[in-house]
Amino acid sequence: MPRPLALLVLASALALLACDGDANDAPSAGEPVASTASTPRSQLSVIEFVRADATVARLSVEVPPPTEYSIGLSGRRQLDERGMLFYYREVGRTSFWMKNTYIDLAIAFVSATHRIVEIREMRAEDEQLVTPGTDYQYAVEAPARWFRTNGVNVGDEARFTFPLPRELTGG
Repeated sequence: MPRPLALLVLASALALLACDGDANDAPSAGEPVASTASTPRSQLSVIEFVRADATVARLSVEVPPPTEYSIGLSGRRQLDERGMLFYYREVGRTSFWMKNTYIDLAIAFVSATHRIVEIREMRAEDEQLVTPGTDYQYAVEAPARWFRTNGVNVGDEARFTFPLPRELTGG
């Protein structure tokens, strides 16, 4: 191998090693992901889930603009310890699906009074609609089994430690 080419190959290999994650973690070329996807976890908003025994489980969440709700967590191949908050001005039963989402997720549906009314597990790439059996105002997607693993249950409180962006509330 000629020396300049060898140096180029070595530099490319070092650049790949320096990347955070591997090529399988990245979305496919041209596949849309929410604009919040690249936000470092340390800069995300945090939801505190207050359990029945008053202990707290914390989840860092992305808060995308409503125009990106149809994208949600699709295109992701890795989530780590982060989730996504969806806020709806009107209480209702908006459905979710997992099209182009390559990782299993859990979703908590939260009432206008900030109580979890339902928790569901969702399978990667499943196009079946997930619709809760009761009205809700917020939905929180998290890594699969996150709520169960952290002892968060229906009836627990979801406390937002941040103000909702004005573009969500219209205020």
